[in-house]
Amino acid sequence: MASIRQRNGKWEVRIRRLNNSHLGKHFKDKTDAVKWAREYESKLEKGLYEDLSHANSISLRELLQQYRDDVSSTKKGFTEEKYKINKLCKSSIASFKLAKITPLKLRKFQESWGLSHNPSTVNKYLTLISVSIKYARQMLGIYLPNNPCDFVKRLKEPEFLNEIIDEHEEKLLLTQSEHSKANWLKLAIMLGIDCGLRKGEILKLKREDIDFSKATAKLFETKNGSSRVVGLSPEVSVNQYS
Repeated sequence: MASIRQRNGKWEVRIRRLNNSHLGKHFKDKTDAVKWAREYESKLEKGLYEDLSHANSISLRELLQQYRDDVSSTKKGFTEEKYKINKLCKSSIASFKLAKITPLKLRKFQESWGLSHNPSTVNKYLTLISVSIKYARQMLGIYLPNNPCDFVKRLKEPEFLNEIIDEHEEKLLLTQSEHSKANWLKLAIMLGIDCGLRKGEILKLKREDIDFSKATAKLFETKNGSSRVVGLSPEVSVNQYS
């Protein structure tokens, strides 16, 4: 049952819920107070009341930080995702409470970041916001009627041109890499071009992972989570001794 009383020149409405918590609101006019009280009493009786109190008390920044510590920290790509989350936490949209994040605010975020980031990067950050909100709704029990990211169309990304490096460009790249202070750069490029290794696989590769007699390298914790052995081209086999 709602209680309505006049206090400090305004009409205060308080509705007690089953868990002994209260809903409350102040009105200038008593008619509006009575109307609001009846509306929310009806919703409570029908089980239709939408409790946004938690969503109004936590900001997107706080949610992202919790998602980073609880979920991202368990992923293989934690370092990269941690960087993205920390960067996102510095943006203006991260200061909004979850209940205040709307598709319109997200589209403005897209437009703003699109001035300094390519469409693919903007889409990845929007997806990060989306998965954190999904985490809040499904795992933290924070009520939100929907995920606002579902109503925002992703930016169109440029199509892959399927360009490959030609023989002249490869020779020029390898020649110039010999002048780099990073004495491993030339070999790293050759591992990528000749052997098809990913950047992360190249950076993790150690000398003890290479079988010089068989001209093979064993890769641990690859992108799909398993280990694999790759053959080394004659050019790589020659340069790995240098």
